[in-house]
Amino acid sequence: VKLNKKYGIIDLNENEIVPIKYKSFKTIGESLYLTNLNGYYGMINVSNKTLIKNEYDKIKEIHNAYLLKGKNGYGLADKYGKIIVLANCDNIKKLGEYIIVEQGHRYGVFDANANPICPIIYKKIRLGDNSTEMSHPCSQHGY
Repeated sequence: VKLNKKYGIIDLNENEIVPIKYKSFKTIGESLYLTNLNGYYGMINVSNKTLIKNEYDKIKEIHNAYLLKGKNGYGLADKYGKIIVLANCDNIKKLGEYIIVEQGHRYGVFDANANPICPIIYKKIRLGDNSTEMSHPCSQHGY
């Protein structure tokens, strides 16, 4: 519902389920909501449980995950709102079906669901056709 330029959720009996306090409110996923409170974005579920605090400048879908942009850098959350990589990275980007995370001139690789493939320890990562070549072997992950 919208009341006095604020959004929330009520049930059929007009009981408040999610307080009517958000500047914007967008359904994402099956029962998740992207919220804007005081100019910062966060994520809650349908039961009003805070999954990601309203402390990010931007939250954007990236494959089946979410890119978080905060005051200290970029982070990554899975499709359920669980933070996988804290928002202190220099860059996060899509590269084909992968998500590449850069932190302090080191790189890591995550799949489209934000599952780690290689930790953020590599100086250089090249992804090509159907193979992954790295400057340091990722043997514990089968590369």
